[in-house]
Amino acid sequence: MARVARVLRRSGVAERDFANAAQEVFVVVHRKLPKFEGRASVSTWLYRIALRVAAAERRRARHWREVMCDVLPAQPLRLV
Repeated sequence: MARVARVLRRSGVAERDFANAAQEVFVVVHRKLPKFEGRASVSTWLYRIALRVAAAERRRARHWREVMCDVLPAQPLRLV
């Protein structure tokens, strides 16, 4: 878990998205474990999965930006 955490943090995953990204790494590992052929070490395989999850998380974060404000608007914002 520590290695995955380092990879995700160094790959630019935001702190608010870190827990979800870490969980996603292990969901992918669980799903792909039966197909693991052993051509690389498990730690290398895990590292590459973490890199791919981090890249996907960064792409997703580009589309979801939070706007923090102290006062809620009188009318809901309309997205066009």
